[in-house]
Amino acid sequence: MTQCRYCRKQYKQEKACRKHELICQITRDDLNKINIIPSQKEMWILVQKLIIQNKEQQLKIEALERVVHRDIKKINMIDWLNTNIKKSTNFDTWLSKLYTTIDDLKYVFDSDIVRGLERILTNNIKTKSPFKAFKHKSTILYIFNNSTWKKAIKEDLEKILRKIQLDILKRNGEYSRTMDKSEIFGINNMKYLKNTQKILVTNPKLKDRCYKNISKIIINIVKTELNMIMFNTL
Repeated sequence: MTQCRYCRKQYKQEKACRKHELICQITRDDLNKINIIPSQKEMWILVQKLIIQNKEQQLKIEALERVVHRDIKKINMIDWLNTNIKKSTNFDTWLSKLYTTIDDLKYVFDSDIVRGLERILTNNIKTKSPFKAFKHKSTILYIFNNSTWKKAIKEDLEKILRKIQLDILKRNGEYSRTMDKSEIFGINNMKYLKNTQKILVTNPKLKDRCYKNISKIIINIVKTELNMIMFNTL
């Protein structure tokens, strides 16, 4: 019987033991201290074995991920959030600090309010926000308010749109003061009127579209894998 000098595993054939030692030494020692120099053939065999081992390990990891993912789907996310994430930015506090800029206003003028929402929300959602969303619940947005988590409802989305509209109207007032009066009240004020109309969301269908977009945009910004969060400190 031949014995591996590193792990003491025994082999009947010396050749098999030597092949094992090539891998065993690499996994146990500093590469700079390796004292067995493999031949070209042995190096090729070593690479093949490492590739096979890597594939086997990857298959095991994927199997474990499927089990974890299956179990995650059964979790009540409201209960999980309230148990595991007890502190977060309060929704009302976040909403009160939501802001827009003149550049946001100009972006809406150049496109529309629906596209402008993504820019505004992205700028206002930093690492700390009152929102959570998860890939296994990809259409649900969770909001932290009054020290508890809940699913976002239409009323919450209405508050966000209303705050954005009020703030963007303030920016429009500031921007209007830099314009010539003829651009606002003159016979060629059509551009000004069209731009103002873009920030006044009054059409019910457009409002509903904005609500859906607000939810979708925030979910895309904050969405993460729950199994990744579970292994990190929140």
